[in-house]
Amino acid sequence: MNCIGSITSKIQRSLSIHGILGTIKLCIDKTIKYILYLTPSQRRDRIITKERDLAFDREWGVDTCGSLVPNKSEVVGSNWIYGIKYQGCNSTALYEVLSELPIIYEHFTFVDFGSGKGRAILLASRFPFRRIIGVEYSEQLCEIARHNFSCFPKTEKKCNKIEIVCTDAVKFSIPKDPLVVFLFNPFGKPIMKEVVKNIFTSFRQNPRRIIVLYFNAVFADVWRNASFMEEIRTSKWITIFDTHVRKIGHFT
Repeated sequence: MNCIGSITSKIQRSLSIHGILGTIKLCIDKTIKYILYLTPSQRRDRIITKERDLAFDREWGVDTCGSLVPNKSEVVGSNWIYGIKYQGCNSTALYEVLSELPIIYEHFTFVDFGSGKGRAILLASRFPFRRIIGVEYSEQLCEIARHNFSCFPKTEKKCNKIEIVCTDAVKFSIPKDPLVVFLFNPFGKPIMKEVVKNIFTSFRQNPRRIIVLYFNAVFADVWRNASFMEEIRTSKWITIFDTHVRKIGHFT
């Protein structure tokens, strides 16, 4: 894709995800971030983040670094324009959050929407979840994730029942198990609304505990407005929602 085409594509995606005013605000924010990007403190943070990500890949013999936006022709479904670029999550932060979950892991299915190269899935596999499912609309990223899991040391895997599903997030059939749902700003608000709607429909049909771990929670308001979820933790980098505290029905 040439430079002009790439810029046009980015503008189209931004307008679809954020709207006109949101896109203008995003341009202003990015200008400010670019100015800050040049400061020594930001440079140190980038170096630390890059070293942490490279260290993760070196330690486990996998490839989860970098960022990627698939071309329209390379994804399934009609919602390419709402996709956010792949970027691996903070492995240390996610591992800590998963370690602190007050659950019996064997009762829960872990679902990663926008699973990309599978870093979150690899981390989740270090816990004895009932099963793990990655949902990703790019077959290229799905293949990388599958390869990464095959390379991940067997001694670290406490869950071997892992499936990478190449599908549009809105088409994904929500598992009937108790769930831990992971999101790292994977897609725009229209898709987030549809995913929340699908999870709510599944919950209404089969009440159970559902925990949402939302990193870089750009559209946290969609979850806050969901009648079946309660916000139990929020910080600069993560917001967590849980059905348990509302005591709707009986949860495991």
